[in-house]
Amino acid sequence: AAAETLDDAEFVAGRYRYPYWAWAVAGWRIVETIIAGDLDDAEAEAHQALARRPDVPEAAAAFGVHLATIRLYQGRASELIEPLRAAAAAHPEIPLYRVVLAQALTASDAADPDASDRDAAEREAQEILDSLVGSGVVELPNDTNLFPGLVTLAHVAADLADHSAARVLTSLLAPYGEQWSMVNVYGSGGGT
Repeated sequence: AAAETLDDAEFVAGRYRYPYWAWAVAGWRIVETIIAGDLDDAEAEAHQALARRPDVPEAAAAFGVHLATIRLYQGRASELIEPLRAAAAAHPEIPLYRVVLAQALTASDAADPDASDRDAAEREAQEILDSLVGSGVVELPNDTNLFPGLVTLAHVAADLADHSAARVLTSLLAPYGEQWSMVNVYGSGGGT
């Protein structure tokens, strides 16, 4: 049904030649391609979507989210750490940057053969988890960032075997246990 809806939206966007809608549909196609597991194709589609709106900051933000999702699924999380640190520092008002940074830290540390680097990554991820869950997760705004943030923090808690954080997050997520979580970036799909 989602694919058919995207087909309809793509037809309408093409018919009326409205750049935003064509870009937005392309972004949701990227999510569809990621879900299908075609990560190389998804990356090519992400570059094509960005090329549709190269001077639009929202398009750059959506590209970043698409690429982060792709890198996480590719097992290339270490490539995300420095850009996410920079984004988190530049935009403290967007806690999802810190959340995804914690996920990148826990996802990349397993592949790092240097135990001291793994320990440092786990400590940094734990600090982020503690700061967000310890505050009752009140920093996550009740918008399109909430559920992706909670789900991602749950992954971090599991990776760190933090049972206390897992209990808090489980209680917040349990009512939605049968739902699929994704972040919507300016109407153009995002991460899943």
